[in-house]
Order: sequence, then C-alpha cells, then structure tokens
Amino acid sequence: CSSDAVVEDNAADNAIQFSAAAGKASRAADYYCNANLPADFHVWASVNGKQYFADETYAKGKGSTYSITGGVERYWPNEEISFFAAKNYDAFNWNVATASTMTITPALAAKDQKDLLYAYTVSNRGTNNNFNAGKAKLNFRHALSQVVFYALNENSKIYVEIENISLNNAAATGTFT
Repeated sequence: CSSDAVVEDNAADNAIQFSAAAGKASRAADYYCNANLPADFHVWASVNGKQYFADETYAKGKGSTYSITGGVERYWPNEEISFFAAKNYDAFNWNVATASTMTITPALAAKDQKDLLYAYTVSNRGTNNNFNAGKAKLNFRHALSQVVFYALNENSKIYVEIENISLNNAAATGTFT
C-alpha cells in the first residue's frame, strides 16, 4: 500500500450486528416472540451475488442486539448485503444464486418441538429502513404451524370424551424453500 491508499475502517463500531424481532408466539414448547427472543441464531450473507460469510453464530447481548460468537468478526462492506438467518433447523443448504432449502423433522412429542424461525433482509451501512444504529434489523417469522384440536360442549348435563383424533397425510419431515 502506498501512504495515499485508503483502507476500510474495521473498527469495532463497524462490526456487523443485528437487532431481532419475532412476531407472535407459536404453540411450540420452545417458543419465541419479542418478549422471548432466541439466545442465538445462524446467519448467512452475500454481497453482489457472492458469498460473504456462511453459517456464523450470532448470540444475544443487551436487549435485542446480537453479535458474532466463536467466528471471525465480520465488518460492513460498502455494498448492499443480503442476510438470511435461521434457528432450529436440521440441515440448511444455502445457495447464493438459487433458492436455498432448509429441512426439519419435528419431534414427535409436543414437549420437544421447537419453532423453526427464519429471517431475510437486505441492508447496508447507509440510511435505509433495515439498518439502525449499526445493526441490521432481522424480523423473524415462524415457518411451522402446530395443529391444535378443541372440543366444545355447552351443555353441562352431557359428558363428552374424545377417544381418538386422526390427522392423515401429514408429512413427518419437510423442506422449506
């Protein structure tokens, strides 16, 4: 480098961080919502159609701020960056150029089931609606739904006991694209 070369500033305040939100809570045993955000999640990123980093773990710090743990600190590039984040998946096949897929096999016991969360955002260091105080905003969505059955009997003189409920043709595993 010559003394005239400009070097990007990789100071701590330029490190990629996230702020997270998770919509309404689901019915899974391990549920997430804004009042109960996940302790960590995995993030994949691309810049200009090329991988920037893959499968890095970001852990919760103060409030809803998430920073990298155990990996190499990543810094904001000057270009727009695409982020995909996920929590509680079995396998993830991330592809920058085509659709990515995530597989999940829910636990059979309801008490062991977990929410499958995902988030996608495009952000940069400039001013936009997906960037706030050095953090990209990730709005997590629930990718699975739990089926719940209710029985209603408004007559107190009649006792109803449900012997069996059957749900047919439900997949035991699935791929989320």
